[in-house]
Amino acid sequence: MYNDHLEQFTLTLADVLKCIKKLKDNRMNAYGLRSSHVIVLYVLGRTPEGLTPAELAEAGDVDKALISRVVAELTEKGFVTAVNAGGRRYKARLRLTTEGKDLADYIAGVVSEIQRQVSGDIPKEDLEVFYRTLFTLQTNFHKLVEADEAE
Repeated sequence: MYNDHLEQFTLTLADVLKCIKKLKDNRMNAYGLRSSHVIVLYVLGRTPEGLTPAELAEAGDVDKALISRVVAELTEKGFVTAVNAGGRRYKARLRLTTEGKDLADYIAGVVSEIQRQVSGDIPKEDLEVFYRTLFTLQTNFHKLVEADEAE
């Protein structure tokens, strides 16, 4: 019999990610922002000392080109500022403005509320097993990718 666990996992994960994107887009619409802005605001909100664009891309596991576009948009809207490093944009430390900090706090609250709503009726022990298993799967997928790329 055909084993379709990977297919079920892939389809379920894709559906969950689609729901998360819709929630982000819905909540950010009032600010004229999209889901792609959320990760930058969230990561910078957790890093008051700021990050360079390269550090931000790595911390958010996001493409550097996307980071560049999103940071430009957030800077234009007054949520992010760059502390220049000798005229080199890619070396500048990105930090949230006061308005950006307020928005990042709002995002953190929304994240907490969504997390409470989607996992509130799941016993803590089950969530611990789920996340431990999910992180193990993530590690195993990374190892598999590295092995494939080494061939």
